[in-house]
Amino acid sequence: MFEDVAEKLARSKIVPVVTVENSQDALEVAGALLRGGMLAVEIAFRTLNGDDGIARICGCIKKVREEVPGILVGAGTVTDAALAQKALDAGAQFIVSPGFDEETVDFCVERNLPVFPGVSTPSEVQAACRKNLSCLKYFPSEAAGGVEYIKNLSGPFPGVKFMATGGINAQNARAYLSCGNVFAVGGSWMTGAGLIRGKDWQQIEKLSRDALESLEVRSDGASCGQQDKAVPALYLVPVPLSPLDSLTKDDVQKALPDYNTRIVRQIKYFVVENVRSARRFLRAADKSIDIDALTFYELNEHTESKSVARFLEPLEKHGEPVGIISEAGCPAVADPGADLVRLAHSRNLPVVPLVGPSSILMALMASGFNGQNFSFCGYLPVKDSERASALRKLEGRAWSEGQTQIFIEAPYRNQKMFDTIIRTCRKETGLCIALGLTCGNEQVRTMSVAEWRKCGAPEFSKIPAIFLIYRD
Repeated sequence: MFEDVAEKLARSKIVPVVTVENSQDALEVAGALLRGGMLAVEIAFRTLNGDDGIARICGCIKKVREEVPGILVGAGTVTDAALAQKALDAGAQFIVSPGFDEETVDFCVERNLPVFPGVSTPSEVQAACRKNLSCLKYFPSEAAGGVEYIKNLSGPFPGVKFMATGGINAQNARAYLSCGNVFAVGGSWMTGAGLIRGKDWQQIEKLSRDALESLEVRSDGASCGQQDKAVPALYLVPVPLSPLDSLTKDDVQKALPDYNTRIVRQIKYFVVENVRSARRFLRAADKSIDIDALTFYELNEHTESKSVARFLEPLEKHGEPVGIISEAGCPAVADPGADLVRLAHSRNLPVVPLVGPSSILMALMASGFNGQNFSFCGYLPVKDSERASALRKLEGRAWSEGQTQIFIEAPYRNQKMFDTIIRTCRKETGLCIALGLTCGNEQVRTMSVAEWRKCGAPEFSKIPAIFLIYRD
């Protein structure tokens, strides 16, 4: 039951805190929250009316539990075991306390009643861990150190997740939720006392919807849907083919579906070729992403093979999604990310490729060559004699098997590649050169080698290029 409740709170992301003593008002608030997309509500034991007030709050919990079955009902500000008993009798499905009270925790654990005790220090976290609790309330969040403090707790307590409460509002909720060790936030900015007194249920519904849509995590699917929730997996995140140093939001929108951005927002760990380039891509994809809250691992030709396995630890040990970002186009194709993908498969970890631009397939589409039988050969040898020998073999295959041969070169060596093709291949062979695909200087041209010899090379200018040869 603990896991089920924590999972539902994590899906809701926001747990509205409600202070109310009138059961009909509680019913209206819960209904408005549910229509706004919320999956849970915390009804707080905050009253100046003694036992009578507590009894009325218990009535509110009971009413909501019985008449709004679609919402998870919790009791908040539970300060002792006696109050926990009253909440349980009223039908509360989880308990939230402002501090760590061992007697209250023991009471709940013994009855399999999910409890989220408040903690704000490492000592309190350790005390909770000794009770086998791994989902805790971090309170008071803003006063206790805010986002930076809670992020630092992930080091000594990697298996602990927090529901941040205390000073959370529409402006800072996203920053907390960007922390890898925060599973939800609690707050009352959409259920303020003035709104309840004024019985403004429509505004409560609107504020709830706005809060969730601003995070694009609406629990009922009205905004991004459950299919847009990142699952624990290794995500292959394509990037536009445009130069990353001048990448714009328009470049991202042109090349990648919005779905990718919604998934990327939920990933806190990235494996990249170059951290600086990856940060530029993420900033262009969505400026609201808190780049400083992310963790980057570099995987390139300089990475020691023995260190690669630890890049999967957030996924393997803690169930956190991990993303691979290439320098351009699709990761793991002519890209060192393939090593990590293979390792993930060997450990039975899910791998999810996202849709994005593949210059290889785009060039094939635009070439007019055989798209049913083709081979991508990657980079050819750098030395002239070896490159020429490799080209002859590829050309032979193109003619004998009717197979399109596709290969690439580092942009600054494009001219040398062109010269070798023109010098080595027979004049009847078809050659397609695709330059700057999806970029402003995009061009694709297919001609015979003889025609290329007459017109000369295109203006490469260190532009990424795809070369294709086929029998003409």
